[in-house]
Amino acid sequence: GLNVVSGLHQFLGDEREFVEAAARGKTEIWDVRRVPEDLPVCRMEAAKLKTLRVATVGSDCNEGKMVTSYEMTLAAKKRGWKAAFIPTGQTGMMLADGGLPMDRVISDFLAGAMEMVILRQQEQDVLFIEGQGSINQPLFSCVTLGMLHGSAPQAMILCHQPTRKVVRYAHRPIPPLPKLRALYEELASLVVPSRVIGISLNTFDLSDGDARRAVQEAEQEMRLPATDPVRFGVENLLDAVERFRKP
Repeated sequence: GLNVVSGLHQFLGDEREFVEAAARGKTEIWDVRRVPEDLPVCRMEAAKLKTLRVATVGSDCNEGKMVTSYEMTLAAKKRGWKAAFIPTGQTGMMLADGGLPMDRVISDFLAGAMEMVILRQQEQDVLFIEGQGSINQPLFSCVTLGMLHGSAPQAMILCHQPTRKVVRYAHRPIPPLPKLRALYEELASLVVPSRVIGISLNTFDLSDGDARRAVQEAEQEMRLPATDPVRFGVENLLDAVERFRKP
């Protein structure tokens, strides 16, 4: 008698015993990672929208891009903004009850899939787009780049874990934040002019004092507002979005 939400790579909806059990119980199976078969290629339509698109980008995978985008969306709505969270992975999709798992999309259709979910929310004033992977992470950079070009963000929040020195699994050094900012801005600006406007840090493994120092150091190095969204909130990042919207 229960609906099932599954984030497995193996789809329960393809297993006869589960399908039959759901039919008997008049319940549903949601295989979160299943993607449509009729995805379009990118048509560069998102780049034409007036909607402000703010993407989270990072120095590695699994360091706070989803949390940052989601918290900024919640805080923006409290300010009365017409805003939406654009989930691109299974956990974000479960939070938002929608979106697409971009790492399941065939590469030629990735930018088009990203554009499709953006166009569905074009009536919003601001979209906060959950990033995936990082451009300097060799294992996942293809997803990062396709999403970046498909969503065509005008602004970006750069996410980073200060204590992490090498990317996971590939064990390559993480470049300095100024270099990452320049890299993301150059790649994103191939579609629309874009720039990093804030820094989001994941300081889960630091004391409160060390976390505050890490935030201050990032602000001094980058000359941008920085925060840990979990510890210190995202109001200064929203202030940066506000300044970007109304220069």
